[in-house]
Amino acid sequence: FIEALVLSAVSAAVGLGISRIGVRLGDRIYENSFGKPFWANYGLQPSTVLFTIGIAVVTATIVGVLPALQATGKRLQHDIRQMGGGTGIRLGTTWTVLIVAQVAIAVAALPAAANMGWSQIRTSGTRPTYPSERFLVAGLGVEYTDSTADPRVRSARFDEWIADLLRRLEVQPEVMAATYVATLPGRSSFVEVEGVSAPAGSAVGHRVRSSGTGPGYFDAFGSRILAGRGFQLADADTASTAVIVSEGFARQVLGGGNALGRRLRFVAEQERAGADTARPGRWFEIVGVTADLEANLLDPTLVRPAVWYAVAPNQAHLAQWVDLEVRLREPTTPADFAPKLRQLGAAVNPALRLGRTYSMVKFEEEDRLALRLVGLGVGLVIVSVFLLSAAGVYALTSFTVTRRRREIGIRTALGAHPRQVLIGIFAGVARQIALGLALGLAAAMVIESGSGGELMGG
Repeated sequence: FIEALVLSAVSAAVGLGISRIGVRLGDRIYENSFGKPFWANYGLQPSTVLFTIGIAVVTATIVGVLPALQATGKRLQHDIRQMGGGTGIRLGTTWTVLIVAQVAIAVAALPAAANMGWSQIRTSGTRPTYPSERFLVAGLGVEYTDSTADPRVRSARFDEWIADLLRRLEVQPEVMAATYVATLPGRSSFVEVEGVSAPAGSAVGHRVRSSGTGPGYFDAFGSRILAGRGFQLADADTASTAVIVSEGFARQVLGGGNALGRRLRFVAEQERAGADTARPGRWFEIVGVTADLEANLLDPTLVRPAVWYAVAPNQAHLAQWVDLEVRLREPTTPADFAPKLRQLGAAVNPALRLGRTYSMVKFEEEDRLALRLVGLGVGLVIVSVFLLSAAGVYALTSFTVTRRRREIGIRTALGAHPRQVLIGIFAGVARQIALGLALGLAAAMVIESGSGGELMGG
């Protein structure tokens, strides 16, 4: 029991360590993407640690105590006589069920794990089409000391400050372009396209990247308008229905057809949840198609479709979040310009707060690292299940051979062919593996059908 407990404790410690690294990485990525509130504290909860310790103790008990009790119980003398008679101790159905279950789980999880690993390899080939190392990103917010101020006055001030900051940035010699992205309430990552059915496995529409863009957004990223037109001043009005889609949207959602004039609407979260009070959003018209801001040489379908709508500076206060994006000239780096950006923000108004500043390439590297860690974790789990299955099969075969040593000797002395002896030994193990394979394949087919073919790349 002590030996099993030590092994379980080491495994639990390694698992908790990996979990802690993953949580800290996810926390850092979330903070860079959206800005973490000061009261949020992501980490391993005490209940998680206690649960893991409990699992380690239970595992050590099953592995160490139960076999010892079975070997030293009332049937000990009977088992010894059985061994002396040459028939040996029977493993029972429990070990058979465990081996079959291990093989079935490994086979059922293998297609999803293999597809996930391949997806990580393909995703790692996605690269931005713009020089991300030259972009400095900073979240914009406002700190109000007067709680009695009219909210409309606050909003107007925020809009004026953003416009003022953009004007100051445009005259800086280190700055090539400055813009911002914002998400307005009611926008979603799912869109319904008129005349286009939803993809398999989704009843709420097509998943896309959607964001509001400030003035000069596409020029800042060097994205060309391939068809139609870019945003105009009138498109930034809240009543406007003009949107621009990416080349990937036209290719993946519209099947490569003409996108201009097509209509789409954003599917809100309440509508996706099936709320009775949810009302369908209004329809937007596609007025332009722009080149993708990312590319993947291994698999172009991994470039997520994108939809943009215009947001004027006087609408920035309506957004759920606003990110300032500054493109710098060489040789200025984001780290070099970050202090000056804070000085410019303070010069506009001390209440205008800039969140954490970071290079866009750093965020992309952390995102890819997170995907690799997820794939590596799934792969390690699958490999461990296979190793456990192999260990179980080996233990069962070794015990069977030891138990039947006298029988094997007699059969060999009577002239039995070695092939017949091997077939007799491995027949039981082969049946267990075959049963596990059958159950695993059946489970994999059920999982694949339930996921709409996504797990197996269908």
